[in-house]
This record gives sequence, structure tokens and C-alpha cells, in this order.
Amino acid sequence: MPAMRKKHRNPLMALALLLAVGGGAYLWDQQLQEKKDAEEKEEKIWEVEESAIQFFRLIPREGGAISCRRDGNGENWRIVSPLKLRADSMAVSGLLNAFTDLPGDEVVAEQPASFEDYGLDPPEQVVEVSLGDGKEDLVLRVGRETPTGDGYYVQASGSLKIYKIPAYLKSSLAKSLFDLRDRRVLPIDRAKITKLQVSGGSTNLNFEKAADGDWQLVLPPAVRTDKFSVRSLVSSLESAQMQSVVEEEPRNSSRYGLSRYGLSRPSLRIRVTQGGDEEELLIGKKSEEARYYAQRNGAGPVFTVFDTFVNQFTKPADDFRNSALFDFPSFDTKRVEIRAADLDFHLEMEKKENEWRKVSGEGAPPEKSKIEGFLSDLRALKAQNYTTDRPGRSMRNSLSRYRLENPELTIRITWGDDRQESVSLSQVDEKAYAKRAGGASVYEIDSAALESIRTGIAELQNSSALSTDSSESE
Repeated sequence: MPAMRKKHRNPLMALALLLAVGGGAYLWDQQLQEKKDAEEKEEKIWEVEESAIQFFRLIPREGGAISCRRDGNGENWRIVSPLKLRADSMAVSGLLNAFTDLPGDEVVAEQPASFEDYGLDPPEQVVEVSLGDGKEDLVLRVGRETPTGDGYYVQASGSLKIYKIPAYLKSSLAKSLFDLRDRRVLPIDRAKITKLQVSGGSTNLNFEKAADGDWQLVLPPAVRTDKFSVRSLVSSLESAQMQSVVEEEPRNSSRYGLSRYGLSRPSLRIRVTQGGDEEELLIGKKSEEARYYAQRNGAGPVFTVFDTFVNQFTKPADDFRNSALFDFPSFDTKRVEIRAADLDFHLEMEKKENEWRKVSGEGAPPEKSKIEGFLSDLRALKAQNYTTDRPGRSMRNSLSRYRLENPELTIRITWGDDRQESVSLSQVDEKAYAKRAGGASVYEIDSAALESIRTGIAELQNSSALSTDSSESE
């Protein structure tokens, strides 16, 4: 009995020993990792969070100082000196990130005999930071470039040490007034814009956002627009920035005032309405550098913008119109109705579970490939010219002139969440015309495109007849 007890005790002791060794190894590995992490952790000149900084001042060796203060809400910054301006929050954030990330692990001199040797007496730049709440200000003095050209010497308040910092961090700290100011040409939010008007010379554009969020070009009347073109225009206006400031406070005299920039009589006016507020950008003469002079709301600084930005707003109204006769997406088409007066033909089809079936008439529907080919032709149908947006009752401008009162073809598409669009098509002599239901505009289309639609309808007829004959023979 004792021998058996000893036999069972040995495996238990081995297991306990194994666990002890494994646990010790784990603790040893953990300690080594913690030591390694501590060694790899980058030492910084000072531990401070960007959110704690309330005020900073940049003092270059040459030129005036720039002071910025955080707004009361803590989210935005303002330049308070030498001018009172809105600050570019992204630019300020980049500067403060560089300041709080200054590495302190490369000490060049613990107690330098001379600061002058490092370009620190006087320094090239001083950065003063205030944390508020009675905390001591932080001051960074930036000296000359290192002989290797990969860094700069700096010295921080509270220590005699001289550090070397990477060149890119020095660039992030050396910002001008222009770098830090809000350089947007207009302080707007594209999501809130309801109107955009452009006028000047031969340009006259008037865009209004409809209740459904789509933009319309008001000629008048309101006509369909290429939503991507208008959205691109609005987006460009929101993101456009000054390229340079020519004069902060132009004087109001004929010799030195706005006339020298072509802004007393602007060549272009771009007006934006968002909510109950309006902002206007004035475009003047073209400068020598493929830029235009500009001013906001007829006051404040004169600045320049790229000519590529201005050129977007000088396009003719037709460039912003939606030339497509149909908007439906092929994958989301639910129902198709075709009426051909000349052929005494009426076909109605609907798609369920990705299969087409006839709604009216007997027999099988046309082949799926024929239907999809026909829909593809409809999607490709484009206006070549905008014949008239105000067809009247006079013979010269009536719908009957374009044979659209009793059209040759009428095609109605249902798609998406019960959205419908209907287009009438006809031909008069050599020209083909189209009109969308619910709109007044008459479009001229390619007569070859209309012939292609006719051919597609004939193929649908033949395909339907063949399908019917095939099913009957079976």
C-alpha cells in the first residue's frame, strides 16, 4: 500500500514542478517585455497634452510675433496678434502636435559653454506656450541647423540642456501668419447651402436646392441638372483657399483702392445662401501668375485664387444640365410600359425576383437579354440640344411642332421605391425630339438613337411572339 501511494505521488509532484517553472518563465518574460517597452518609450522634452494648451506665441528672429488663443468653447483658435483673424484649426493642431511631440532623447550638451555656438543666442525662433490655470509657461528656443542637415538645436525652459530635434518638427513649428490664418475663400458648409448664384459678363447661373436635396438650375423655369457637376462646384467653393494675401486693408481711393485689382467692378460675383445668411465672393482682374484677385463680401483683404478655380464658374448653363433622358438604374428597374402609337403596340412588363413577366396581354414576355438591351439603350439616350424650356401655344413653339402632343412613342419606367419617369419621343423630318413628363423642356436627340429605340421595340415584339409560339408548341 505505501508503495502504491508513492507511485501516484510522483506524477503530481512533476505537474506541480512544471507549473512552477512555466509560471516563473512567464513572469520573467513579462518583466523583460516591460523593461524593453520602457526602454523603447520615447522620452519627450516635456509631457503635455495638446488640449491643455490655451495660448501660444511665435517669435521669429526677424519679423513680428504671432499670437493665437483658444476660443472659449475650447474647439477653435483665433489669431489675436498682429491681426484679429480666424485661425486654421488644422494648421494650429499640426503646430501643437509638433510641440508636444518634441523628442528629448538626443541631448547634444548638458551644460553648454556657449549658446551662441548652437544659434541660440539669439535664437532663430521662440515658441511660448501657456497652459492656463496658473501653470508655468513652456518656452522653446530654436537654434541653427545641425552640420549634418538632419535636425536643429533647441533649448527648453527649465533646463540648460541642448537637444537635437528632427528637421521636419522644426518646419512644423516655423509657421507664418498666412500659414496659420483661415484661408478659406468663403466660410461655408456645403450641406447647409440652399442657393448658389453666379453672375458677371455673359455668365448667369442660378442654382437652388429642391426639397429632395437635388439641385435645380433656374433659368427660369427650373430644369434638371447634372447633380455631380453642381455638387462638384459647391464642394470646390467650400474647399477653395487663398493662394496669397495681396493687401490686408486696401485703401478706398481710385489709385490705391479696389479698382487696381478690378474689384470695384468685379468680373464675377459668386453668391451663396445658407440658412438666412449670404456670403459673396468677388472676382477681379487676372494677375500675372495665372491667378485672379478676389475679395469676400466687398471688404477685408484682397487675396488671390487659382484661375482653374475661377474657370469652373464661367461655364455656360448648359454644361450643368442633366442631358440624360432617363435616370433609372438598370439593376433596380421594376416595371416597363411601352406605347407605340404608329405601331398600335402596347407592352407592359414587371420584374419580380429577377424575372420579367407580362402585365397586360397574353403570352410569354420577351427574352430577358432583349429587355436588358432595350433598357441599356434607354439609359444611353442623351439630349444633344435643349430646344426650348418654354413651349407655348403658338405654332412656332408649341408641342405639336415637335409632334409631342401625340407622340410616336411613350415609355414609362418604374424603379426603386415606386419612382416613375416617363419620356415621349417623336420625329419631325430629319430631327428627333423628346420630352420628360412633369417638365416643360423639349430636347433634341440623335435621330439614330431614336431609330435604335424603334429597333429595340421591334425586337421585343418578335421575341415575345417567338416565346409565345414556343410555349404553345410545347
